[in-house]
Amino acid sequence: MKKILVILAFTLTIILGFKLPAQANTQVVSDDNLRLAINQSLGQADTHEPTQEEIATIEKLSISGYDVMSLEGLQYATNLKELFAN
Repeated sequence: MKKILVILAFTLTIILGFKLPAQANTQVVSDDNLRLAINQSLGQADTHEPTQEEIATIEKLSISGYDVMSLEGLQYATNLKELFAN
């Protein structure tokens, strides 16, 4: 019984001693309002995190009325032909 407790204590010490790595930030579009406009264009839910590949498919995008403060992420819109902003 004592041997089992020692093994259990050792195992718990090892398990609890390791820290899990931080989750990588996979957010491509930093501006919430730009993300909304992109998701609207893609036909996705407002909370969807668009990927670089999805953004690359956009040919026409309107950010009018979205109060976009940053265009970070729009560099992946390599097929963008029309951008409406006013």
